[in-house]
Amino acid sequence: MLASSTGRDIINFGNMDDQKRGAFETIGAVIGIRSRTTAITRANSLLKFLRWRAECSDNDGKPFSEQEAWQYLRELRETGAAPTKGTSFLSACAYALHVFGFSDLEGICNSKRLRGLATDFLHAVKAPLKQALVLTVRQVLRLHELLESTDCNVVDRAVAAYLLNALYGRCRHNDLQNIEDVFIDLGPEGGYLGLTTRTHKTSRTVSQKSRLLPVVFPAIGVQGREWVTAAKMAFESCGLRLDGHIGGPLFKPPGADGDSHCKRGLTSQEMSRFLRVMLGEQLAQSGESGPKLSSHPGQRKLAWQRRTSLSWEDM
Repeated sequence: MLASSTGRDIINFGNMDDQKRGAFETIGAVIGIRSRTTAITRANSLLKFLRWRAECSDNDGKPFSEQEAWQYLRELRETGAAPTKGTSFLSACAYALHVFGFSDLEGICNSKRLRGLATDFLHAVKAPLKQALVLTVRQVLRLHELLESTDCNVVDRAVAAYLLNALYGRCRHNDLQNIEDVFIDLGPEGGYLGLTTRTHKTSRTVSQKSRLLPVVFPAIGVQGREWVTAAKMAFESCGLRLDGHIGGPLFKPPGADGDSHCKRGLTSQEMSRFLRVMLGEQLAQSGESGPKLSSHPGQRKLAWQRRTSLSWEDM
């Protein structure tokens, strides 16, 4: 606790009970508008270093040193650790120094040999980046077919509408987790669907987070027809809205009882699995060959031709 300015602020609350109550508020204030997930990721990187230190170093309990970090990174290289583990450790040290005030880490963050070892040696063995496959026009057409099919489960049709929204709006998954309003403007020859979001990649400062980012979707899809009306109906059939004020995630998964919705939005893992199941089953039923799309592990299969007993909470 004495190693950082944040820890000393927590100690100043007084007894242990007051420190516990004040710790969460203090840490939340220090992190501010930064991502909580990033803080957890950085903490996990330092935790791995602490575990190595407890097992392999005689300096356990003492302030961190640049020499000790050098030994740690050398061992990572010699043992064939993940290529990004070294840079993740240095990023965690920089985060702890500049955000939480761990001044003892300044020597590690300023070390040129640590930076060179982490980037040059460890990244030299990193495998080439394998990006996700881009959806083909045929696969997008199948999502439109699923949206318009009256035989499909209402939840699956709403998910197809959500996927098409993300596709035509060129949205990251996180962009659709805090939607303020949705508006639709259709005419005889087309139109658009628009939304405003509070959470987006460019919102890095307090002033930017208070600005709503407008996102506009074309109403005419690759199938040559207007698809927004069908998407709106699919959302309404599932108990959701695709028009007016939203004030939260664009799509909320069904709850365990099947009659209500979760407060949270969809996760990236859920959407990836659902997308693979949707396109994988459709390709198999049509007898067509295409990219290999794996469904999620196990025997639990999301059926879109019938009501599934699997709840989103189980995923």
